[in-house]
Amino acid sequence: MAVKKFKLIDEVVDHFQLSIQKVDFLSQIQTSNMPDALKTELQFALNDLPYKISEAAIRENVLYPVLKSVFLTGFEDRLMLWVGKSIAFGKELSAVPNYILAQQSARGKTIFGKPLLVVVEARKGNFEEAWVQCLLQMCIIQKMIGRTDLPVIGIVSNGDFWEFGKLEGSKFTANAHSFNISAFDIIFSTLFFSFQICHANSKEF
Repeated sequence: MAVKKFKLIDEVVDHFQLSIQKVDFLSQIQTSNMPDALKTELQFALNDLPYKISEAAIRENVLYPVLKSVFLTGFEDRLMLWVGKSIAFGKELSAVPNYILAQQSARGKTIFGKPLLVVVEARKGNFEEAWVQCLLQMCIIQKMIGRTDLPVIGIVSNGDFWEFGKLEGSKFTANAHSFNISAFDIIFSTLFFSFQICHANSKEF
């Protein structure tokens, strides 16, 4: 059976029988400070490196350093950050997210555990196309973990702007506002909050 491909977010919504809404669900999070070392690294990348020259440059100079820094604030006890790990459910649904935050397997750190959060790069700044892929990956993850009661977090970014969404049951909620990387503390806090949700959910398995 062929792998299903989707071009529009409505196609994903219809296929998985989802409802969709835009709500500012991240407006009340507590702001915490991005580490100075990461701020310095990002300022250098944004001001002095040609980080927009390619998709790989955006991932290596912006996306991964930020995600790794948040991950290392204490989430490594129960979670694992994966890069380019394929996911699949059945023969029709498969994808390769840029980054996955997953429960750390009891069988070892190199064994893929329950995925809980996915990050997709918005290639060429095309957020609409990136969200098609991100929502599909969130749906695959929901089926893989077999828990519709736990929110699956999705993040799309082109390096400069970061957008967040969550899938709970059959409802996909897109945060009403995006975040600019120049707001270092807000980006860090929002990611930290998202990782906290995954950390708590990892205890449910």
